[in-house]
Amino acid sequence: MGVFRIQALAGVFLLLVAACTTSVEERVVILTVLATPTPTPFPLPAHFGIRMANDSSIQNGACRISRNSSLLCWGKSVITGDGTGNTVPSFAPVVVPGFSSGVTDLSVGPSHACAIRNGDLFCWGENSTGEAGVGNLLPVTTPAPIAPPSGQVYTRVRTGARSQTCAITDAGGLYCWGNNDIGALNLGVGSVAAAVSAPTAVTDMGSDVTDVNVGAGAICAVKSGAVYCWGSNVLGELGTDTLGLPAATPMPVAGLDAGVTQVSAGDRSISGIGGGSICAIKSGALHCLGENDSYQLGDGTDQFVPSASPHPVLTSGVTSLALSGAGGCVAQSGQVSCWGKYVDSATGVVNLTGAVGPVATPAPLVGLPTGNWLSVVGNGGAFCARSEEKQEYCWGLNFDSALFTGSGTGHAPEPVEAGPFD
Repeated sequence: MGVFRIQALAGVFLLLVAACTTSVEERVVILTVLATPTPTPFPLPAHFGIRMANDSSIQNGACRISRNSSLLCWGKSVITGDGTGNTVPSFAPVVVPGFSSGVTDLSVGPSHACAIRNGDLFCWGENSTGEAGVGNLLPVTTPAPIAPPSGQVYTRVRTGARSQTCAITDAGGLYCWGNNDIGALNLGVGSVAAAVSAPTAVTDMGSDVTDVNVGAGAICAVKSGAVYCWGSNVLGELGTDTLGLPAATPMPVAGLDAGVTQVSAGDRSISGIGGGSICAIKSGALHCLGENDSYQLGDGTDQFVPSASPHPVLTSGVTSLALSGAGGCVAQSGQVSCWGKYVDSATGVVNLTGAVGPVATPAPLVGLPTGNWLSVVGNGGAFCARSEEKQEYCWGLNFDSALFTGSGTGHAPEPVEAGPFD
């Protein structure tokens, strides 16, 4: 009897045992799996995080959720490193103490990191503007619990390039904290404090929020399938037709009022300038608006896109999006494509030398093995993609080996396998 047949029979046996010890509703789910002729895909974690600064003198690091739901982190310092309080760099993945299982989401910023374990949110890092959410501005060297609203648990967390954090609860409520520089980076929580050190409800975002992204100059959320943004708006990136006027509370974005599943606001660019761009996945299509001087919208031009008319860049099949200040990448119909100022037109890879590019429209990423590529994440000039077949490849900026591709060079010039992270 072959190995694969033995494994298949063992899997069926375990499912049958589970069916005998679960509720009627759970049995229905199990029996449905048994009746499915195709293998059940590996359950990918909701998100995996990577943070690359714009130069090698700043902390660089990454975290990701392993296949057994533990939290692995590594990098230059504790700020985005292993979360143990150890300031010695760890360039190999370290299981964060207390996070060996149950981790469902995470996000890594340039000065802090956050993770959700069994519905509980933990953050740690520099915390000079309250981004760790612990109620003060003191450094947090090990993961600290962040109390949720009464009767709720956190399901998603996102950190931003400028020391901000937002999290969504199981009731669909949105809470933000951290840097609250009114007029430029405000959190939308109705506070005039320069730093908000504890989770605070975002105005009019008390329910039905399904996604949030914290950009370099704006925060955007998806509520009931529509996009709302707030923040600096210096480049009109909020989609409000009020160019240059900051939005202190969430404002609806014209043209993205239904069917949106993911939104991404421009991250800090490679040059250090905040990205004033927004892209969203609407009914499988990619729509973008705002600043476009680095071809970061992928619409074929370097011209600003007015807020009232988001451009349909890709028309179908888009499942995941990562937008930086100088370009972006998407997973589309199982493939990965990239665009922007520092993208190699032949390979689609971020090229830090600037010798090639810019690429004005999404270019297929060359060098990925055959697979069904479902998700992509990234910031600045670093990106990673993950496939249904458990593969993970990264490319771009690689200061301090933060991509964990086995390369210690300053950048990965082509997609390189990262991990494995078992």
